[in-house]
Amino acid sequence: MTRRRLSVLVVLALALTLLALPVSARAEAKKVYKWNWQTYAMPTADMFKVAQATFKNLETATGGRLVITLHPGNSLVPDPQVFDAMSRGVFEGCIHTASYLGGKDMGYTLSVQPPPMLFREPWQMAGWYHTAGGQDLLNKHFQKLKLRHLGMNVVSAECIMSKKPVATLADFKGLKVRSLPGPTTMMFEKLGCSVLKIPGAELYSALDTGIVDACEFVGPQEDWDAKLHEVTKYVQYPGVHTYCAARDVMVSQKAWDSLPQDLQTALMSAVREYIVMDYFISEPHQRQALKRMAEYGLTITSLGPEDDAAAKKLGLEVATDMKKMSPMCDEILTSMMEFLKGIGVQ
Repeated sequence: MTRRRLSVLVVLALALTLLALPVSARAEAKKVYKWNWQTYAMPTADMFKVAQATFKNLETATGGRLVITLHPGNSLVPDPQVFDAMSRGVFEGCIHTASYLGGKDMGYTLSVQPPPMLFREPWQMAGWYHTAGGQDLLNKHFQKLKLRHLGMNVVSAECIMSKKPVATLADFKGLKVRSLPGPTTMMFEKLGCSVLKIPGAELYSALDTGIVDACEFVGPQEDWDAKLHEVTKYVQYPGVHTYCAARDVMVSQKAWDSLPQDLQTALMSAVREYIVMDYFISEPHQRQALKRMAEYGLTITSLGPEDDAAAKKLGLEVATDMKKMSPMCDEILTSMMEFLKGIGVQ
């Protein structure tokens, strides 16, 4: 082959390569990602509506390249199977509770339910997540399950809905309470309750038929939406089990890795939009729901100063017990407590 012909071939090959690059880039820019997410909530819930609106904004902002359809609880898979289904690629994401992963390691439950009374305000829990390495620490462990933690959807106090009085700590002794594995269950057990693990979608019938006497689920508004006021008589708010809690906003690692960088950035912005708007929209509704419960005839109570102090002590006992359960529990709780100490709370 002559040198001239070789030079021509080299130039031609380079030209074809350069022509191919824009085609590839254009193809990537046009690719549409259609994802399914599942949450525990029903479509009437504030968080469901806010998330749907946020995902619609995301679709618009990305020119239709990232489309997320949100499904209610138990719709794609039973709620306890959500995280395993995501890791297997059944669907891509969720707004849910990692309490269902307590059987693998109790440390996973700490992303949504820290030991009772540890965080007294929502900003404290969010502060740990965003400013003290909380997100990176959670991802260190969730990646073992092929999952990626995108956001901590922190909410204010949850309530306890009950068929029997729950005004004091002593009232809890002997109650059958619905909760999920984690610090909350441990707290109720210290109060002398028997605890049953029941999905949120089954709570109404469980209370109505007497399978449980009381339950913790979420905030007053979602409890009202689930019509739990129809099958209970008493409400404790804030609930002894948590003065703030959270929802996990997560995707499978495989789904995350499949997105180009600009869509990853857009999705993270959407997650933050959802978290902020959910808090601002749902907080007034929580108070309005409590008012409706009182007007409906439910008795609403909260712990007195002595019981509150005793509950805080029990919460620290739960934290101490959990630190011994696994290296993950110890690492996350140590990080949380060091953050609180650093801001002068603990």
